[in-house]
Amino acid sequence: MFSVTWGAIGCTNLCAADDLSPPSFSSDEQTTDLRLRWEWASPNPVRWNLQASIVESRDGVPEARILDVENHCDESHAVAAFSHAGNGLAAVNQLGFQTRLPMRDGSVVFRLRCSSDAVLRIRRFANRSGGGDDEVVEVPVQQLLSGDPVESKQASANQQTWSLRRVTSDTLRIHTGRDLPIIQPGTSIGMSVRVNACTAHRLQTLSLRYGIFHVGRGETVVSGDRKVEVDGQGNSPSIDLSDLAPGDEGVYEVRCEISDDQDNLWSRLRRREPPIAAVSETIVVMNDHVPERSKEHRPWESLATIRPSDSSWSVDQWLPKQATRLIPGVIGVSNDLAQAESAGETVSVLDPQHVYRATLPVRDQHQPHRITLRYPADLASPLQVDVAAGDNRAGMPVSFVLTKDDRTVVLSRDPNETKQGAEATNWATHSFVYYPSGNDQIWITNPSQDAKVRFESIRIEAGPHRLSASTPDIPHQRDVALALGNLAWVDDWSADLTRREVIHNISRRTAMMYRTWTASQRLADYALVNGMNSVVVPSTDGKVSWFDGGKHFDRCFADGDDRGRLRILMRMIARYDLGVIVRIDPAMAMSPIESKVRLHPDQDDQWLSGQSKSAGLADPGYRWDHPGVESQVASMVADLNQICQSEPAFRNLLVRLPQPTDSIVAAIAEQLPATSRLLVQVGTGTESEVLSVAGGSDDSVVTPVHSLVRRGRQPLASQSTFQSRLMSVRQSRPVAQLAVEIGQADSGGKPVFWNHQIDTDAVRVLDQLDPSILLVRLPRSTATLAPRLADVLRGIASTPVGDANQDDVSGSASETIRVNVAHHEGQTFLTLLSLAPWESEVEFQSRDQHPWNVSHGDVELVRAPVSVENTAGSDRSAAMGQSQRWRVTIPAGEFAVLRSDHPAAGLVDWTATASGGAETSGRIKQQVTSVVERIGMLSSPESYRGLNNGGFEHSGGMGLVGWLHAQHPPNCVQIETGDCIEGQQSVLLTTDAAVSTRTWLVSEMVDPPASGRLAVSIACRGELKGQDASHRLRVSIEATRDGSPIRQSAEFDVPCNGKWQPRSMVLEADGIDPDRTESLRLTIDSLSGGRIWIDDIRLHDRFPTSKERAELQSQAFLAVQGLQRGNLTPSARLLQNHWARYLLAKPTPIEKPVVETVSNEEETPGVAERVRSWLPRRLRF
Repeated sequence: MFSVTWGAIGCTNLCAADDLSPPSFSSDEQTTDLRLRWEWASPNPVRWNLQASIVESRDGVPEARILDVENHCDESHAVAAFSHAGNGLAAVNQLGFQTRLPMRDGSVVFRLRCSSDAVLRIRRFANRSGGGDDEVVEVPVQQLLSGDPVESKQASANQQTWSLRRVTSDTLRIHTGRDLPIIQPGTSIGMSVRVNACTAHRLQTLSLRYGIFHVGRGETVVSGDRKVEVDGQGNSPSIDLSDLAPGDEGVYEVRCEISDDQDNLWSRLRRREPPIAAVSETIVVMNDHVPERSKEHRPWESLATIRPSDSSWSVDQWLPKQATRLIPGVIGVSNDLAQAESAGETVSVLDPQHVYRATLPVRDQHQPHRITLRYPADLASPLQVDVAAGDNRAGMPVSFVLTKDDRTVVLSRDPNETKQGAEATNWATHSFVYYPSGNDQIWITNPSQDAKVRFESIRIEAGPHRLSASTPDIPHQRDVALALGNLAWVDDWSADLTRREVIHNISRRTAMMYRTWTASQRLADYALVNGMNSVVVPSTDGKVSWFDGGKHFDRCFADGDDRGRLRILMRMIARYDLGVIVRIDPAMAMSPIESKVRLHPDQDDQWLSGQSKSAGLADPGYRWDHPGVESQVASMVADLNQICQSEPAFRNLLVRLPQPTDSIVAAIAEQLPATSRLLVQVGTGTESEVLSVAGGSDDSVVTPVHSLVRRGRQPLASQSTFQSRLMSVRQSRPVAQLAVEIGQADSGGKPVFWNHQIDTDAVRVLDQLDPSILLVRLPRSTATLAPRLADVLRGIASTPVGDANQDDVSGSASETIRVNVAHHEGQTFLTLLSLAPWESEVEFQSRDQHPWNVSHGDVELVRAPVSVENTAGSDRSAAMGQSQRWRVTIPAGEFAVLRSDHPAAGLVDWTATASGGAETSGRIKQQVTSVVERIGMLSSPESYRGLNNGGFEHSGGMGLVGWLHAQHPPNCVQIETGDCIEGQQSVLLTTDAAVSTRTWLVSEMVDPPASGRLAVSIACRGELKGQDASHRLRVSIEATRDGSPIRQSAEFDVPCNGKWQPRSMVLEADGIDPDRTESLRLTIDSLSGGRIWIDDIRLHDRFPTSKERAELQSQAFLAVQGLQRGNLTPSARLLQNHWARYLLAKPTPIEKPVVETVSNEEETPGVAERVRSWLPRRLRF
């Protein structure tokens, strides 16, 4: 029970933004202290100009004040529309609100501290351009005590109205006396409760009921009641609550309410009346570190394995209880799937555009469950996975698309020799974490239009309450951080909690804190289990801020009081031994700048860019190179840095600038301490942004962040695109210190195509850039548990950042194996990176006899004989006595870290060979030969089924089906029957050279391809004309991206010889973002006079571009030459090429080409002729 003592009230400062003397937290004999809500509204957006001021009616009373201004507007530009003492833009007794951009409505909550005889004067300034008079209303403070609303007396010319009333819970106040609501278990909660200006119950005895409610358990753990004496002003003495905090960690709500004092027996016999007032306070009970008992390892418990192909599997057991809501674009639901054979096992077959659906077994709701999908490694089609609660996809949904992992691995032995080898070669698994919340279901969808997809099983396991309970400790040689996108991550990581009844029975602030507590635990577990030792958390998001903006802005109160939420979050994350990188996006409206713009509207072009004058922009549109803007941003970043410095988990600040401006970076760096390290990023961090800022030297506080994040929906050949961007950063790298962001972006609400190669990206970034900080972005909707990625990231975290103490250890095998030696804190680290698609054996000779140990990596380290073949006499004896030779076997694409406890350990030399000897060399030659033999297949890409009626076989009275076309002059576009290259019909375009208009065709809208590219192939016949005559056509892909029109086109000539030309590729369009592209169409324009026949138009979404074809043919040529000379390095490059891997995955024999490259009269060339046409010609000098 609580220990309750009666005593004097303590004092606290509830207005953190000003420098006033600390006021009391409630009313007293001389002063009335009220919390008021002021709201305003208009049917149409207007520029508001409002002012509230306190006028004292007598002398000799304390100065009236307006305190604790809380912005409850929804518009982002409202954060800088307030003027008050807290931001230095108004007197202590005034509050103003004036917007630069129009808005419909808004509200503000503030404290009014004055005498009971004071008057609150409300002024609404009329819009000078719209006419009308100012409205002034004086409201006695005594009138506000009752809680009845006060409304504007008259409607303005544009119907602007406002209302003012006391906050409902203001008659009862809780005072905590601390800046953060964090309490150690078993310590005093240290709170005070007091009745405040409850004039309706003067001189009465009231009952105070109180309790501590544990949100996680959904029950009250402490409760009690006391008598409260109310004086003539409606106030009561302070009641100190000094009991000890509960021993269990978690979020609690301290609840207090007052009611009329009634006879206990009578109150039990009749229904209890509503309380006079109720108020609550949120507290977080937690230790500095996670208790050891919560780290106890609890193995995953298998709940079920769903195998639709298993004859013993019961349909009734897993069939959902409710009717199915189909996924858009899906034909039907299949619960009884067909069977097939794969690698000696039975699998289930899902037809094109069908979905399989089942109910998931659950052990504990809102606790982690691991779901593992097992499927054949040669996945023929994308496989979409969705898990959610109920038909409406509630809870904490998971949604992603699996594609084949096409990385080439040349095995050193027959994979069927061992069970593990056969499993790794023939099968693939994908695991993810899910937090169930009731009626949880899984959907397996085949989005393909023609290909069937197979899977073997779905395994569901219930895990420990701590997902990372058994995760090994992660070193902190360098920060490897999980990067979050925006402040909505708390909602995303705790969405399932909204289905708990308790979440609707607590205050908004408690609900926010409980969701933050849960989300931070899940976030920390997810980062740890995937091999990361830090997290990047945002602190601002347009209008919301998790720290006190002070004089810079008044953040919107979205989920309660966010004043100290950032520090609370850092304390929560610090419990898991994770570092925190705080990101700030300064693209927010700032009060000092907006004040200057309002005072001098004729000079706004000095501060604002042209786009800022459009209403509704989240970005205020400032000129970021303006000295005043630079100064304000630098001051805001410096204030945030000072707030974060006191937190042990704090690592760095990351500033994301909207534009690359060196001067603003210099201004920020100038205000930071010399010991600070500032990360600077330009743009939103997508793969299209390129950063170039000054700084990054050893003596600079600035470290630039380069983004190599991939898109959420992967375009074709994304690995080669990633490599070219990586090389671009390496070649243009202007600084020594560098941070790099990798991973995968979200898809704007669409399922993310999971990228299997994030671990490869991390290895290549470490190899070529050696970043001091590695940021990793993983979409929350995938919730993937990636053991290989975790292993790689843990290895990077254990690798010291390269510095001047590195040894030069380059060797002849450096193209396939990277070896790096670094000395750090009295130890020597040897890093081995395998860039070859085969297992390698690395032998190295150390300088001394100090042993080496494996610090990271699943590698085998053994001693090897010392090589002394080229050493004679006493030198040979010295070499054998002072050095040792070691052999490391490292798998394909892996990397290992070896450590020696001797500070001067190093290498004499090293060599690397393919493990397996002649057998591995034979497998490499076999795969290179397969690529060369199949290279002609790339001239025959498959068709994309996005174009309707490309052969013009369907026509009617309303014209061509699927096409719009020119109508003037009449019959300029006609259907020709019998004159075609395929089918029965073609289209004839007739263009009059004497007329300025052109003849054209425009297709229906085409769905943007997920591959990110589109090619057009077409067959044409020009009418018979004179010798060398030709007809010119233009083919274009037109669309809109982010609302702006885009176009890619190509013009070509068709011979006017009266013969059909074979269908050929005429346009390659790359860089089509499927998430940002709309209204995509194919257009054809006839640019020459005369007649031309067109037929068999096809689109292709999977093809190599001309640059990729040239690169592939060059790599194939060099690989053949290298094999003839015993050099495997060119083969490694070829076998890692996307299109080489694509060819290796193609079945043989080769099917009939889709695009014919020869005329009907000529004989189709064989494979040898097609290969010969792809290989480089002999150079001529």
